[in-house]
Amino acid sequence: MSSQPAIHSHSYSSAVPETDLKGTDHSATPPPLDGSAGLSFQALTRRLSSFRGALLSTHRASLELLVPCADSSLRKTSRMAATVNLVATIAGGGVLSLPLAFRRTGILVGSLMVVLAAVMSNFSLYILCCCARRTGVSTYGEVARRVFGRKTECGVTIVLFTLLAFFLVAYMVLVRDIWSTVYTFATGRTLSVGPAGGETVLLVGVVAMVSPFMLQRSLHPLRYNCYISFASISVLCVSIIYRAFQRGAMTEDFWDKVLWYTTDYRDVLFALPLFVLSFLATYNMLSVHCALVHPTRRRVREVIGGSIGSCCILFYAFGIGGYCYALDHTLDNILLNFDPHDKVIILGKISFGISLTLAMPLVVLPARECFLMIPVQVQAWINETRECQTTLLHSQERARLLSSTRARHPSSSSMGTAVSVTSFDSEGAFDHDASSLSLGKVIAKPVIETVDPDTLEQIIHMGSTLLVVATCLVAAVAAPRVAVVWSICGSSLAFVIGFIFPAAAYIRLRGKRKGMNPRIVGAWCMLVFSILSAIICTFLTIYNLFYT
Repeated sequence: MSSQPAIHSHSYSSAVPETDLKGTDHSATPPPLDGSAGLSFQALTRRLSSFRGALLSTHRASLELLVPCADSSLRKTSRMAATVNLVATIAGGGVLSLPLAFRRTGILVGSLMVVLAAVMSNFSLYILCCCARRTGVSTYGEVARRVFGRKTECGVTIVLFTLLAFFLVAYMVLVRDIWSTVYTFATGRTLSVGPAGGETVLLVGVVAMVSPFMLQRSLHPLRYNCYISFASISVLCVSIIYRAFQRGAMTEDFWDKVLWYTTDYRDVLFALPLFVLSFLATYNMLSVHCALVHPTRRRVREVIGGSIGSCCILFYAFGIGGYCYALDHTLDNILLNFDPHDKVIILGKISFGISLTLAMPLVVLPARECFLMIPVQVQAWINETRECQTTLLHSQERARLLSSTRARHPSSSSMGTAVSVTSFDSEGAFDHDASSLSLGKVIAKPVIETVDPDTLEQIIHMGSTLLVVATCLVAAVAAPRVAVVWSICGSSLAFVIGFIFPAAAYIRLRGKRKGMNPRIVGAWCMLVFSILSAIICTFLTIYNLFYT
């Protein structure tokens, strides 16, 4: 870091134009700033640093505004730590269903779909960061508000909460299945199934054990879980590949039983949400971006590319190994295909079970935040709508008064009348944050007056956590298998959050640039493909649930 002082305005970082209005490129040899008085500014992504006041008068499309600012003390995550953190976000419980996806599509088609999902996820994460840098925000919902308005922000928050709730349900189902087999290995007894069975009691006990972490307000106590998650999946992957190699060596007609490609399009549509869901990390990408030290575009691309590449290799090996072990008998959770007393797999089961157990609080915290922000954002949307309607009524009334005055005094109409005009920025440059509204403003007034604010806040915090966890727990007990959960959230919600919205936001922000922009073309292709895939896969999922 340079020892020279840097000056920033508000919470934005020093942002700079890539080119001037005449199209001159200043990225190679930036000219000195006039009036800098000896101050120098460190270049950010090869863009010349300047003051915010001067920047707002330049071409808006060439600005990048970082929150927190580039040299903020809040940025403490190195490139390696950010990569591992993103890998841990991607490598979740969905990896256990990848062998089933390979069983349905075959090895060749499945390999192509893994690459397709990885490329789409890599591009989606990068353009989402570009949208955040262009609008000067730090969360997924804020990007939605700045690009499309508060109405879209509310919709995106609801979809994101629903997706996280499905994730929590799936994690609970996997935790139940994994720890049930570990219990069988340790005691030699099999737990009963059903709402009142032993598996349900075990799941409730595990959830109660990690409930103190679920009540935390920060993810800081679980900051090392990303390393545990990556290590556990690696150990489990090696164990599965070892068992698959043993079974293949002992089976004479092994290669005759392998499915190389499918001829049924329904198998491809069934597997596509599983592959897409495995690489989903959009909801955590901006958190990683905001914590990255020296967040140049190159470093952001390296973090995204390194994490997606690592997960692609790991997922491919995991999916192929699991499918080659079970072949036509592959289940939606590959661990259920192994003997509960298998001593080679049990180590991977325990480590991955610990990782998934600790991952549940990592899902509960953002899910609770989305749940609590929904009424706040709805209230902000209503207030904004009322303000716009009031302003419109005032403008119409003023126009009628002016028209009436000019009709009565024609000679004075030529003098002109000063009229104040209220301007609303469609991109939200001057709107107020939804975070400025407190939960107290959307709760009944008598409650606020009779309960201490700190006590009320504690009640809201604990009550919302209990409500989210209890609802997901009931759904997990009722869910027959994890593939049903993955299919529902992967066929629609994952496409919306992971691909449709980032592509639409990027097109809205950068679509008016002149000339051929490869990223705009890629965003359009991803948007059209994702919308069609979401519609078709959702229809197929609903059909399979009710008619097969």
